Amino acid sequence: MLMKTWCPYSRYGGEFAECLSLYVEPTKRLCMACRAIERPPLELEWDVGSDLVGDFVAAGAPIIARLKVADELTQHFKGFTTRPVNFPEHPNLMRPKPPKRTRKKRVWLPYEGPPLCEIVVTQEVDLLPQSSVEYESVCKECGRPAYRSFNGIEKRRGQLITPRIPGQGLFVSKKSLAGCDFFKPRNSGLTLCTDRVKEFMEQRGYTNIGFLEVGEVI
Repeated sequence: MLMKTWCPYSRYGGEFAECLSLYVEPTKRLCMACRAIERPPLELEWDVGSDLVGDFVAAGAPIIARLKVADELTQHFKGFTTRPVNFPEHPNLMRPKPPKRTRKKRVWLPYEGPPLCEIVVTQEVDLLPQSSVEYESVCKECGRPAYRSFNGIEKRRGQLITPRIPGQGLFVSKKSLAGCDFFKPRNSGLTLCTDRVKEFMEQRGYTNIGFLEVGEVI
């Protein structure tokens, strides 16, 4: 049976609170030749618009989830770990005393909502040659690829969805997954998953999560 692969994403512009991801200076370099870095733990800032925290929280490319949701996924799937996210203090984001009804809805600091974490993929795989990918370069020292574009995959821009082009996308071997259902192309910022993860999340009815079709497992 054909197994598709998917890129999960948290939805923007809905009923749930959203975050901005703040820049954190990297402290660890993985390769001095290509300047590859290990990304430090996320620091987030809540945006205005909602005070309702979903099962998944929009914060750009990283996948942010309620800790209890991540724990459920850990019980059923491999290929990822979790790490905490931080909410740095900022005087303009502290809960006002007394509350003012005229203020826009937002999640205030100190954060008192459900515990959150980042889902970090640990299973890296090489893409098969038939993948419709353009490479910027490949480091001669560590072999890490730098990607120019991932072509033919389903893409989202705002509310507009562009479907995957048949026969194109990202192809990986079943062997390279080593039994994992979460994975990413080597040295990419993508978080990908198999049909099994998508079906599990949809059956659980998790809020504020969608999926883009990106390829297949061979």
